[in-house]
Amino acid sequence: MPSLAAHVCYGLKPGAAVLDVSASDGDEWQLPWQQFTSARHGKEGEQECSWLTFVSHAVSVRGHRFAALREAIRESCLAMLRVAPTKYERAASEELFISALHVQPVGESNAKSES
Repeated sequence: MPSLAAHVCYGLKPGAAVLDVSASDGDEWQLPWQQFTSARHGKEGEQECSWLTFVSHAVSVRGHRFAALREAIRESCLAMLRVAPTKYERAASEELFISALHVQPVGESNAKSES
């Protein structure tokens, strides 16, 4: 089994079967990539945003420097996402930095409208 390459806000594992998410509210989620349906990337103000949609849940991610996130999704190796305390933002000046991460059921609300 390949090991997890961990960074401040994300982990990579070739062929990851599950995305482990540590949400801003403290809840932890395990979402199977087999149920992944789409990703959308954009900006809201100064922050980059990504919306990952699975069959039953949507994950909204906000932060900075999302090129690594887009590449990990494209390469099917994203294994973990977590929010990092803002005190680490300067230390991760060249890496993906996640400031907010929310998971909610797909039918409850539009993932883009989350704050």
